[in-house]
Amino acid sequence: MIVRPCTRADLPAAAALLGRAFQAEPVYEWLLPDPARRRTRLPVLLRGTLPRLHRRPGSFELAAVDGHVVGAAVWDPPGPRHAGPLTRAVVWAARVRTLGPRLGRLAELSAKFDAGRPAEPHWYLDHLGADPDVPRCGAGSALLASGLARADADRVGSYLECKAENVGYYQRVGFGLRSEFAIAPGMPTVLTMWRPPPP
Repeated sequence: MIVRPCTRADLPAAAALLGRAFQAEPVYEWLLPDPARRRTRLPVLLRGTLPRLHRRPGSFELAAVDGHVVGAAVWDPPGPRHAGPLTRAVVWAARVRTLGPRLGRLAELSAKFDAGRPAEPHWYLDHLGADPDVPRCGAGSALLASGLARADADRVGSYLECKAENVGYYQRVGFGLRSEFAIAPGMPTVLTMWRPPPP
C-alpha cells in the first residue's frame, strides 16, 4: 500500500472511486435521490469540484496497490478556505450541470456544514473513500493515518462529519462525538466528530 498525492492524471480514477464509495451516503442520496442519476452524476460532480476547492499541500491523497488506486482522501489544512472568482465560477458551473434544480439543496447543506466547523485550528476530513470493489484492503485506514499524522505534526485537532454507521471506525483512532444535525426532515442525522490535538 502506497499513500501519495493525487496528480492531475489521477483525477478521473479518484473521482470515479469516490463516486462509487459514496453512493449510499445520506448526504448524496438527498442531493441526487435517483440512484441511476447518482451513479452517473456523482463522479462528475466530484471531479469538477474537489480538485479545485482542495488544492493546498496535503489536501488530496490516494492509496494505491500495484499502481491501482484503491482509496482517496480529501482534507483541508488549518486556515481559511478561499477560492478565487474564476475557481468559484468553474465549481458552480460543475454543480449546476450535475445538480440542476437541486442546487439550492447543496447551498443549504454547505451552510449547515460550515456552521458546525470548530473555530480552533484543525485539519478537516472532507471525503474519505475506499474502492467498494476492493473490500477490506486497508486503504481507508492508511489514508486516515496519513492525514492524522499531519494534524499531530501541526499540533492541531481533526474534524469530520459522518453517518452513524461510521462512528465506531473513527472512535478507534481517537475521534469523539461532538454534535449532530439533520440534513432535512425525515433524513438521517449527520454526526460531527473531533479528535483533539496531541498533548
